[in-house]
Amino acid sequence: MIGLSEGKYFGSSSEYLETEHFIFSITNHNPHHHIDDHYHDNPYLSVLLSGSYSELNGTDNTLVNPGDILFRPEAYTHKNTFNEKPGKCFNIEFKKQNGKSNMTEMSSPNTFLQFKTSQQKSIYQLIVNFKIHQNPDAAEEYMFDWLNEFSTDCNQLHTQSINKAIKILDSETDQFHRLNDIADRVCIHPVYLSRLFKQKTGKTISEYQLNSKVQQAVKLLLNTKYSISRVSQELAFFDDAHFIKSFKAILGLPPHQFRLALKS
Repeated sequence: MIGLSEGKYFGSSSEYLETEHFIFSITNHNPHHHIDDHYHDNPYLSVLLSGSYSELNGTDNTLVNPGDILFRPEAYTHKNTFNEKPGKCFNIEFKKQNGKSNMTEMSSPNTFLQFKTSQQKSIYQLIVNFKIHQNPDAAEEYMFDWLNEFSTDCNQLHTQSINKAIKILDSETDQFHRLNDIADRVCIHPVYLSRLFKQKTGKTISEYQLNSKVQQAVKLLLNTKYSISRVSQELAFFDDAHFIKSFKAILGLPPHQFRLALKS
C-alpha cells in the first residue's frame, strides 16, 4: 500500500498554493486512471471539478460526480478509478501543527464524509479565490469560515449520535454492547463517542450500561416472579455472581434482599 506524505498526490499537479495552515492544489487525471489502495498522511478535502470516478474503501463504493466534496481523514485507505473523461480535483490539505492537524484541533470526526454541494458556500468562494486571485490570506479566511461551520455541524451530529447511543443502551438491556459496536451503529469514531458520552452523561458507556440494566432489573424484580437467575439471564449478565455484584454496587443491596425489603 502506498502512503502519500504532505503535499503529495497522484495525477499531475497544475496549480499549487501553500499557506501557514493549508496546502491548496489542483490535480489532473487521465481517463480510466486507476489508483490502487493508498492513504494520505494528512486529512484533506477533495472537490471534483470535472470528470467522475468511483472510490472504494473496503466494501463501500462511492460514485463521485462534479461538484462533490469529500473529506478524507488521515490514513484513510481507498482506491479510485476515473471514468471515460479526464478528471480534475481541487485539494485542500490540512497541514500539521505541532504534530496535529487543524482538523484534530477542531475535534472533527475521524471518518470519511461526503458533503452536499449546495451547503458549502465557503469552499466555492475559496475555489474562485484560488483560480483568479491566489490570495493566501483570503484562502485561509475562507477555510476557517468552513471549519467553523463544519465544527457546528459536527457538534449537532455528535449530539444526535450520543442521544441515539443512550436510547440503544436504555432499550436493549437484553444484551451487552461493546463500545465499537455502539460506535458503528451511531456512525461516530469510538474515541469521540467515549469522550462525548462521558461529557453528556457523566458516566462511561460501561457504567451507563450497567445502570440501565440495574434499572430494568428493579422493574423485573418488582413486577414479575422471575428468579434471580432468570433476571440475570434476561439482562445478559455473564453469570448470577456478576449480576448480584453489579446490582449491589449500584443500589447497596443484593437483588434478593432488595426485593424482600420493598415487598415486605
